Amino acid sequence: MPCLVVTTEQLEREFLKVFGDGQSVPVKCWVDHFHDDHTFIRAVFPGEFTAEGADRLLVLRRRLQDLYGSKSTVSIVIHLEDFDWDYFAAHRLYIHLR
Repeated sequence: MPCLVVTTEQLEREFLKVFGDGQSVPVKCWVDHFHDDHTFIRAVFPGEFTAEGADRLLVLRRRLQDLYGSKSTVSIVIHLEDFDWDYFAAHRLYIHLR
């Protein structure tokens, strides 16, 4: 399966269209890939994760797929705790080595 091919700037632009009103916004949101055949949209909601937040992430996923990879397989991963970027990078490396 192909992955989303999206830059940070493109992700930011679409993120602002979906979350620009300031409601149910994750504190971090990024895209990563598993073995170049599956894409993950990861978001951190350290407080309360609501149905509205879930709905908005689904809208973001659809927008990104429509624009940057309609045949891509994309999963949404919610982190309920916030960590520094080094932790998330190490986690990503770990899942790629498994």
